[in-house]
Amino acid sequence: MNFNIQIEGIEQLKRKLDPQIIKRAMAATLNEMGTAIKTEMAEQITGRYMLTSARTKEGIKIKNKATPSKLTAEVTFIGRTPGLQHFKAKQITTSGVQYSIGKHGIIGRKLKRKKPSMGVSVEIIRGQRKTVRGAFMAFMPKGGTGVWKRLGKNRTPIERKFGPSIKGMFLATAGVKKVQEIVSTKINKSFHRNYERYLYLQRRR
Repeated sequence: MNFNIQIEGIEQLKRKLDPQIIKRAMAATLNEMGTAIKTEMAEQITGRYMLTSARTKEGIKIKNKATPSKLTAEVTFIGRTPGLQHFKAKQITTSGVQYSIGKHGIIGRKLKRKKPSMGVSVEIIRGQRKTVRGAFMAFMPKGGTGVWKRLGKNRTPIERKFGPSIKGMFLATAGVKKVQEIVSTKINKSFHRNYERYLYLQRRR
């Protein structure tokens, strides 16, 4: 997914201002835009989805930072798809025990009323809980806790269950429009501030 980022009046500036300072200012500006996109898109995603900001940012990568000789920057939304355990997963058993995931693993808590086994309840979209029937929580081979579901009537085989991908959440929260808004409202001010900074540093030499 590509975004066309432009700085208003840049061609006119190239003709009358120091081209080396312009390149340095443009590189700094593009990198600032990448950081702003990552930060604000993480906020927008976590505003709708029950996923922590840290976990969301893990899936938003700033690749190929801009330099004066290469004025391109890339932000990707293709990080690892988060497992369902990251969406406030809770399992209710027939014995009336509710299991949830804490800092040190699975925590069991006896409920006042017994409830039938309904699998694992998760809150993917904030305020909207749903149950993955037949699912259960268990430790993963490499550590941590995951949500699993049997593929048949036997104990095995089983598969791990995941939530929506970072890219999917990005698109579902009108990410393209948000990125365009971030760039259009910030890029020109950012460029002119960076140009003045590099011009000042050059004059001090």
